Amino acid sequence: STKKKNNSHVSKEEKQQQQEETHEDESDNENGPIREILVAGGNDLQERKKLLVRNCDALIVLPGGPGTWDELWEMACARHLNLNRLPIVCVNVDGYYEPFREILDK
Repeated sequence: STKKKNNSHVSKEEKQQQQEETHEDESDNENGPIREILVAGGNDLQERKKLLVRNCDALIVLPGGPGTWDELWEMACARHLNLNRLPIVCVNVDGYYEPFREILDK
């Protein structure tokens, strides 16, 4: 049986460990690969950005505010400098990311 912790009494270190833990191996699931969506917390913006890309296969960016733009530009710069090769997918709702695309095309 699986035991679930009450997060109201969990230390910051335990919460971070819980965020980093992987669940079952994809090959163990008879219905196909397991997909996870994790929300990156972190104690500051730099830690949050590191958590966002840890163990990920790609970045999917939805329209957002200044924090989203900051994270997107940092990842685009890292990719440009060959610090990572993660695919970046911008969900371009109503042309939201057209200015970003135009800047990259220049």
